[in-house]
Amino acid sequence: MSISQLSESKENQTLNNAADSHRELSISGASRLRLENHAGSIRANSTNNQILTMRTSIGISYTLNSSSLNLELMDSRQALAETDGPINTGDVNVLDIQQLNFQTQFGLNKAHTFKIGRFTTNHGNRRLVARPVYRNTMNTFDGLELISRFKNGEQIRILASQPVLRKPKEKSELVRNNFSLDKSSSALRFYGATLDLPDVSNIQESLNLNINPLKADFFGYLLREKDSLQRQSKNRKLRTFGFRLKSKPESGKIDIEIHSSQQSGTQRASLNPTDQRDLRHKAYFRNFVLGYTFRGRQQTRVSFEFDHGSGDSDPDDNQSERYDSLFGVTAPLYGPTGFYGVFNMSNTITPGLRLSINPTRNLNLMLSYRHFWLDENRDSLGRSKKLVRKGTTDNYVGQHLELRSRWNPLESLRVETGIVFLALKNFRNKDSTFFWFGAERHF
Repeated sequence: MSISQLSESKENQTLNNAADSHRELSISGASRLRLENHAGSIRANSTNNQILTMRTSIGISYTLNSSSLNLELMDSRQALAETDGPINTGDVNVLDIQQLNFQTQFGLNKAHTFKIGRFTTNHGNRRLVARPVYRNTMNTFDGLELISRFKNGEQIRILASQPVLRKPKEKSELVRNNFSLDKSSSALRFYGATLDLPDVSNIQESLNLNINPLKADFFGYLLREKDSLQRQSKNRKLRTFGFRLKSKPESGKIDIEIHSSQQSGTQRASLNPTDQRDLRHKAYFRNFVLGYTFRGRQQTRVSFEFDHGSGDSDPDDNQSERYDSLFGVTAPLYGPTGFYGVFNMSNTITPGLRLSINPTRNLNLMLSYRHFWLDENRDSLGRSKKLVRKGTTDNYVGQHLELRSRWNPLESLRVETGIVFLALKNFRNKDSTFFWFGAERHF
């Protein structure tokens, strides 16, 4: 079992497993090595950037009846990167505690799972709260989480936490793989609640859709942030509410996904402690996916995807309109993060096509092609922090083509490689190429 599955497996134990009185000590882990190279990156001051990331994790879990103590240690470090590249805390986090928690199941049929301590978690489609897969470091939380499951398949999840801040943050220290203990703070608090409905056939019937049964997720998150002696912030006070409708891809059938979320609240324009002006925050994100899976062993699936994340129309007014993706991940949407990571869910309008095929049982190939527009051309592009050239009125910024392969020669070994061709307009009118190759072994 992989480390990333450790927490989720505890949450999903069946009634029979939970009811048997037993003691068990389990140890699992993973080791990953990945090389990335981005020639012509808009996120860097140099023309050629590369990084070799190394990650090792060990998980220890002691189970007594329906309760468990869980520990996960992770060491994420790098080689080859330099300070003029886009290196950040998503690449390096030397030897720290990712999870240390107590978890128990209780109630009729053990339908409730309670977790307290430090943990990682995934919510819904992982766009707002997630344990990253591609990224070299994790999102972790100090707090508690309660999951309640009901006979009809409905599920409620409640989260109250202080997000853990990865340290150090200075590029010079990250390049040298310096160690600093990660900590959470009451100056940054994060709360959430989700409701999962396994069957909303009434909506499906009203839309007259010939697809698999629709599932629905409803979610709400509250982020509270303020300055502290150790950290300056934008004093974000954000509320995020939304829903998702989704049908499971199945051979010979159409599948859809609709995601909509709205944000409101206040935040400041900068990290400067003298900036005391609270901007009114109002932002949104919309996502639509329409897919079809062909019959056959190869499970070929094609899909049309469309995303729209709001941007800030005027940086000089009293409003903030740039969407904040909180603690979510973007690699499944817009390509690898790491030293690529050009696009995110902020200030973007992007239609795209995706093709996935399994030529053999242990090989998956994926192709993704997207065009990108800025929602507002006075706001920056994705994670680049770059604005279009002065005088530009066109919101179109370019296109990218991503090719990726995943091969599992052994059940415990995955080899992954890919390449992204990016053509930007109105920033740098030239092509750039991102390449990565890596392998991960679980034990």
